Amino acid sequence: MQPLPSSRLRLASYFLVSVGLLWGFILLGFIALMSGFLGNTPLWHYVGKVLLWSSWLWIGPFLLTGGAVCSLRGKLLRASSISIWAGCFILTAMVLYQIVALLRDAADPLIGKPTLGLSAIYLVVMLLTLLADAAALQLSRKAR
Repeated sequence: MQPLPSSRLRLASYFLVSVGLLWGFILLGFIALMSGFLGNTPLWHYVGKVLLWSSWLWIGPFLLTGGAVCSLRGKLLRASSISIWAGCFILTAMVLYQIVALLRDAADPLIGKPTLGLSAIYLVVMLLTLLADAAALQLSRKAR
């Protein structure tokens, strides 16, 4: 087991863990929202269906968080770097897809323009994504 030599790399790993956990909590809120649409049906009737339907969404947060935790522990640095990059790629692709959809809708005259608050949220998410990519780059340089 090799401990991370600098606090800078440790900080990057902690940041990636927090981004992965935040992403997971947002997905958990999405599942709770989808479950709320189903009304007063018993819990066991829809949770499995919603989790199965959205299981592919959990791959990115698990890869990002798991890779960052392995990097913090100093084990399997090469595998953790690959896992972090896969998670960051999924996060970046999802954010870019949402931004392109927002810009496409903003250009359509028949669809309402996005509010300033929604644009600010997308700006913060884009900034977090770019910072996560920079932290992944820093950790992958260490794994070489």
